[in-house]
Amino acid sequence: MQNEEYTEKSVKDYTTHEERAMAYAEKYGICEYIVKGGTMVYYTAWPAERTTYKVTVDLEAVSETREPMKRYYKPFKHIGKCQVNYMA
Repeated sequence: MQNEEYTEKSVKDYTTHEERAMAYAEKYGICEYIVKGGTMVYYTAWPAERTTYKVTVDLEAVSETREPMKRYYKPFKHIGKCQVNYMA
């Protein structure tokens, strides 16, 4: 077996939005997200701050914006379950 050097691909190296969303989610450990066109949306909760954020990622520029939600939602209990929704 040859020793091949592993080079990690950047999120921008992928061509489709679904591939970019999957690469972004794998890089940052996101388990549940929704892809709508060129954007990816996921929610994250910070129990210490008692704040839940709606995070929107622009898959073309690979930049994210965080908006605090009006109320705190407790984090879901993920035990090895990931859910991905693609919407055209």
